[in-house]
Parts: sequence; structure tokens; C-alpha cells
Amino acid sequence: MTPADIRRISEAAENYLSRREPFDALIGPPRVDRETIGMPIANPECFIDIRDDLQRAIADVWGSDQVPERGDRFHPHLSLAYSTGVASIPDLRDLLTRNELDDIQVSQAVTAVSLIALNRDNERYEWREITKIPVGRGDSGA
Repeated sequence: MTPADIRRISEAAENYLSRREPFDALIGPPRVDRETIGMPIANPECFIDIRDDLQRAIADVWGSDQVPERGDRFHPHLSLAYSTGVASIPDLRDLLTRNELDDIQVSQAVTAVSLIALNRDNERYEWREITKIPVGRGDSGA
């Protein structure tokens, strides 16, 4: 990806996201599976809309046939931990219960979206923020 592509995609994304309103995400409760401990988003609709906007921004610059993960199922979530070995799923669930975390939910305001460069070169996910784009116009009600 060239610096010009990043700039153009960021500008297109800013245009799309400026039409949205900030929102509150309801996160949790935690779920354990064979690869992760994560917290699903209980109200995923706004995240799905934002993902669609970001994919439109990429399509505006690269064309719709070049959009990564186009049409893939998308399940917004917050990852807490990734598995690097063998662990007992029931033991992990019990650990959450013993620490009174099995039913926890958190509300978090979403006012911006970070565009990131993501890779998995060192056998783990690593990323760096390229830019942060506000959701909505960012004005104070004018």
C-alpha cells in the first residue's frame, strides 16, 4: 500500500464516517473457545455499518474487486487472550466464574475508528495505527 493510497482511503473513510453518529458499544460477557477468550459485541449493528463504510472507502480507491474480506461474515468482538497452547476450556470458564467475570458487560463510547496496519509476521498479531478518524462530524452540536 502506497502513502498515496493510505491518504486517499483515509479521506474516503473520513467522508463516510462523518455521516455516522458516535454510539455506545455493549461489550460482553466473556466467551471461551479453543483459540480465544473474547467478549462479543452485544449490539454489533453500528460496527457492521462502520465496516461497510471502510470497505466502501477501500473500493473507492482500489475498486470493489480488491476489497479484502469482502462479504466475509463479521462478528465484532474484543479479544482478551489468544491461545498459544493446550488449555482446558472448562478450566478457563471456571476461572472466569470464580473471579466473578463470567457475566460482566461493559459499555464503551465509540467516537473514532483507527485505521491500522495489521500483520502476523512473528507468530502473533501485531499492528500500528495509521490514522484515527472521528465518527460523526466531531463538532459540539452546532
